[in-house]
Amino acid sequence: MQTNIPTATIDTVNSRVSDRCPICKRWIPLCDFVIDNFSNFNVKITKSEVRCLDECDKYSKEQIILGKCPYTKYHRGSAKTLEYTNHKFSNNLHYHYKCVLDKLDENMRNKIISAKDKIALKTHYPHYYGLEELINTKKKNLE
Repeated sequence: MQTNIPTATIDTVNSRVSDRCPICKRWIPLCDFVIDNFSNFNVKITKSEVRCLDECDKYSKEQIILGKCPYTKYHRGSAKTLEYTNHKFSNNLHYHYKCVLDKLDENMRNKIISAKDKIALKTHYPHYYGLEELINTKKKNLE
């Protein structure tokens, strides 16, 4: 059976276990909110994406918006009608949000902060494609 479960993530290029920020080249680690929920069997995870401004209970909205959370990812495409998305980091890659704020000029940084973009500020639960097949196969074998 073939799965997409990574077996050697340290030296792979474009590993999807976590994202690597293209600015600082460092991994964007899982945050405490994700770890706490992912490891709690009483929490039902229905989607892989976490919208930080709506869901995080570890940092305040203000802290997240100002880039104080070291785990918040910035992921955005450019949109002509949204002025705060017209910069070089609106290219659908995942960045540390703090890195994006640090690399933009003050004017654009202020536009992004003022926008309070609930879509762009996110993180993710880990997900390995193919695990469902292993679980389904095991259930079939037990029947």
